[in-house]
Order: sequence, then C-alpha cells, then structure tokens
Amino acid sequence: MAATLNLSLIWSFVVKAWSSIGPLVGVLIGAWLARSWQRKQWLLESKKAEYRELLSGLSESAHYIGNNSPNLTVQGMLTVRTGDQERGSAESLTRGFRTIEDRIFIADTVARQRIEERWVSLTKENDIHEAGIRREQVQRSVTWQFNRRSPA
Repeated sequence: MAATLNLSLIWSFVVKAWSSIGPLVGVLIGAWLARSWQRKQWLLESKKAEYRELLSGLSESAHYIGNNSPNLTVQGMLTVRTGDQERGSAESLTRGFRTIEDRIFIADTVARQRIEERWVSLTKENDIHEAGIRREQVQRSVTWQFNRRSPA
C-alpha cells in the first residue's frame, strides 16, 4: 500500500510538473525547428542568388568579349578593334574571373564543374562560333546544377 501511495504521489508530481514545463519544452523545440528551417531557406536563397550572379556575370562578359575581341573571327575574317574595345574585352575577361572566384555558397560546385577552366578555354577561342558553343556549355552546366540543387 505504501508503494502504491508513493507511485501515485510521484505520478501526480510528474503530471503537475509537466503541465508547467511541457509548454516551455514545446516552445524550445518549435524555435529550434523554425531556426533550422530558416537557415536552410537562407542557404537556398543565397545559392540561388550566386547562381544567378554567376550566369549573368559570365554571360555579360562573354557577350562583350564576343562583340569586341580582336581575336575572334567570323569565318576566317579578322576584324579591327579600337583600343577601348580591347580594354573593354580585357576588363570583361577579368570581371568573368572575379565572378567565378567570388562565389561563397557554390564554390564547391564551381570547382567540381570546372567552370574556371571552361571560362579560360572559352576566352582563348578564336572562332566566334566555337566560343558561342563553349559559352552555352558553361551556361547549361551552371543552370543544370542550380535546377538539380534547388527545390521545385
């Protein structure tokens, strides 16, 4: 009988304690889950922004280089460019490298996809058609990585 009384007393204490501690535990678990979800969303948004910056930066630089580079030919015809166009092409090349190297959240993907190596080969290409194909390959690779990693 004494054991039953002690068990009943312990159970009564646990129930009363849980009624005051339970909500606090629930709030703490809820806050932890919300923070975890918010961090995950922040990371996804940051990666999305970096993919977008990478695509637009490389595309803009490649187009400028393609339109103003003294090295690119159209069907074997050399074109003459001004000094400003040559400087602009060099600046676009540098801007492309900076865009690739400035990635924080997608740096591992950029390295794994060899985006910098592809950028170098694209910028060294002398045939405008081949340079366009290489630019398109880089763009598809980055877009595919973004679509693969982002939730629908």
